[in-house]
Amino acid sequence: MHTHPGNSEVLLVFQRLIYAGFILSSANTVYLKNINKGDIMIFPRGLLHFQLNTSKGPALAIVCFNCLTLAFKSWTLLCSLIFPSELVEATTFLDDAQVKKLKGVLAALANFLISFSLRIHPLTITKLKEIIIWLICSSSMAFHGFFL
Repeated sequence: MHTHPGNSEVLLVFQRLIYAGFILSSANTVYLKNINKGDIMIFPRGLLHFQLNTSKGPALAIVCFNCLTLAFKSWTLLCSLIFPSELVEATTFLDDAQVKKLKGVLAALANFLISFSLRIHPLTITKLKEIIIWLICSSSMAFHGFFL
């Protein structure tokens, strides 16, 4: 799971089946779709998304971006708390034990932030959450989840 902060992404499938999705952050809604041969899916600029080959054999697809300066951010650690473990494992190079460990750490961190937020100013806790999320995401070593 990843995002491209300055780019929209278009996925065109030529062979097999690809399972893809993205999160619309303003509505906190997840869009998931099986993309068949000839189908196109557009991932809006900056939204968290993934692609997963669910076929028995190799899939063939083309990915295009709307800008030559491509930026890439992996949100695997943050998303491991939101999505089912099986989906995180399938879209990353993490195994079951690693995903469970991450979920435990992130759940503890979330609980700490909730209890901590009762004692400090709301603007401070918002900034603290941003810093922690940045640290988690910038330290992630996971790669793009598009396995062909």
